[in-house]
Amino acid sequence: MANDAGIGGRDEPSRGADDHSALLSTLDSHDLATAMAPSAASDTAVFDFDPGADPAGTFPQSIASGGPTPTDVILWTRIAPDTFDAAEPLAV
Repeated sequence: MANDAGIGGRDEPSRGADDHSALLSTLDSHDLATAMAPSAASDTAVFDFDPGADPAGTFPQSIASGGPTPTDVILWTRIAPDTFDAAEPLAV
């Protein structure tokens, strides 16, 4: 990261071997989830979740967030491959 504050007081992104271009390229080439208001869902079952489920077993690396604004946030995580079931809704 550069030492000078950039636009809006944020640091200038780093450029070089440790920048995020590879990550962004990978993210751009995969499906990403988008937010949805519960009232807009035709099938509200997609918002059902098991409150007794162990999140550490499903999300072993936890859940991280970044880029918050007054109206938005970015969440990311990695689901354990042996826990994922495409036929089941996935609540975060």
